[in-house]
Amino acid sequence: MELNDLNLYPWIRPYVLRLIQGPTGFCVGGVKAEDPISSTPATPIENLPNVTDMFSVAIPFAGEILRMQIIFDGTNQAAAPDIMLPDYEDFDPEYDEIKSLVKWDRTDESCLLKAIQDIMGMYKEHHRKKCSVLDDRFSSELAELYASEYKNIEVCLKRADKNGVRRIVNILIQIDVDTSSLDDSDSPPPDIFIHSPLLLIKNDFEANKVVPLLYLPARIEYLFGGRGSLTPPVHTPGISFLTYTNKMKEKLQDTIKLLSESHDKRREYVAAFLSLFTGHSVEYDAKSFHKISLIFCHQTFFFLIHVTLSRFFPRDQPSITFQSAYHLNKKNQLFQLSSCDYPYSPRWPGPEMAKRTKSFILDKIGAFKESCIRQGTL
Repeated sequence: MELNDLNLYPWIRPYVLRLIQGPTGFCVGGVKAEDPISSTPATPIENLPNVTDMFSVAIPFAGEILRMQIIFDGTNQAAAPDIMLPDYEDFDPEYDEIKSLVKWDRTDESCLLKAIQDIMGMYKEHHRKKCSVLDDRFSSELAELYASEYKNIEVCLKRADKNGVRRIVNILIQIDVDTSSLDDSDSPPPDIFIHSPLLLIKNDFEANKVVPLLYLPARIEYLFGGRGSLTPPVHTPGISFLTYTNKMKEKLQDTIKLLSESHDKRREYVAAFLSLFTGHSVEYDAKSFHKISLIFCHQTFFFLIHVTLSRFFPRDQPSITFQSAYHLNKKNQLFQLSSCDYPYSPRWPGPEMAKRTKSFILDKIGAFKESCIRQGTL
């Protein structure tokens, strides 16, 4: 729900705003406030007939959602709220253990966030202890992971059936990587939910099955080429959680390195290509170097050439598109043919790639003209 939809007492709003909009310190941000209730009879305040002082918060944790009920006293601004935890959880900290509630400072807009952070810190440790005694191998691997460079880890033991026999442990690991070398000028704004890549490992004890999932911030997902462009490595039996996480980090770093080097390689290729076709350039991407468009005339036949380079060039071969200047296809669009079927090696320097591409274009002009006449219309 939007903050305005909660119809909170005005003095409660800053606490909730700080909670749902500010950084939380958890692996996943985006705490949601929902289900508003009023503990007092309806009293018009600032033209709001149903001012509320009770609501629930939904907090992402280790691939699951933990819900708590926050209960303020709308008639007493000095009092700290009560925080009710779900009945189904075997986690019930004493009030005195939640320091931010004991020392509640109503002048601090972050006081509710701090109370939630205190509770989540205890909840995190509660599940870590539960998971560490499941069996010796799992306990050893978990201890190894906690002692590693990965400092933001969440584990959660959940029961997958009513009898509580089937046990599934979620392990959520924040993997910090440096993306400062990547051009992100046209990428989406920072993600308020995911700040760094997250690896979620679902471990089903009874099924002896491990399922890894990767979640990327919107910016990194965009730079990598969209959702699903990078998949986790195959999880093989016997590999430890730390070893697998290191493999995932290495894959992320390799992709970042490839993308960073690709920008320089694309610039080299475009410069070499333009030097081979002086006077034919229509337009080219002078910022990211993803595309070049040129115009040619062969025996009164005018046509365009579009060269498209992917984010992963030179690993990915450039696509060459021939486009007639006046022949149309059945959809009444300019007739065109694309191809990647020409000599290419990602190990060649940019000038050699451009030279081979030029030879391919010159060799295919006649065949493309015939295709336009045979398949296109004027």
